Amino acid sequence: MAAWPAANVWGNGKAAIIAAAHRPLQEGEEECFVCRNDVPASVGLQPCQHTLCLSCVDSMRSANIFKADKGVKCPFCRSDPIVISVLNEANRAAATAANARDGPAPERPPQIPLTQFKQNNQGNDPLGVLIHAALPNTETMAVHISATHVLQKLIDLVSPTELTVITSTLFPAGVALTNEPKGVFAMLRCLDQLGLRCTEGPVRERAMKLADGLCGSFLESPQQASV
Repeated sequence: MAAWPAANVWGNGKAAIIAAAHRPLQEGEEECFVCRNDVPASVGLQPCQHTLCLSCVDSMRSANIFKADKGVKCPFCRSDPIVISVLNEANRAAATAANARDGPAPERPPQIPLTQFKQNNQGNDPLGVLIHAALPNTETMAVHISATHVLQKLIDLVSPTELTVITSTLFPAGVALTNEPKGVFAMLRCLDQLGLRCTEGPVRERAMKLADGLCGSFLESPQQASV
């Protein structure tokens, strides 16, 4: 089966080809075996000559556009990366547009080895550094439109002991945080994780005290805890 020439797909004939690729399957044509949407398998891969529809080509391109290796493996034979002319032109066009808009991408600084990072940060790994930076600001982070996601991810990743430390900085402001839905979600995330992970020994006792303290703060201020 013939593949659409790249110049036609991304040049003057693009609209016509897209329309043709989405038309009903005609007699004698082969259906796209990827999506099975009754559309013709009109795009050929090189050099294996397997075919699929233009929509599936676009999906494959979208899935790979932010990867370092923008090649696509044939979904049928899984051979070495197959270069599709459509993808090459699309990627070149995207890179050209990005360079014209933003200029060349700056070079990334070399990655610091973890051992060196710990030496430079009093023995803390990157997560530990982030925890220490967040602790004085958990109340603000809990209600911030973006920082709340960072805080909730920290709650999911930290150790049980670190979880109780984070919770101890957040729960004293529990009543005030109920004025913001994001604050409620952060506290609920803490409570869920305390119940799931702080189940034994001293951390369990610490978690129970934190939960009791939060409940007590709501009982003392019922008019503020209506949420």
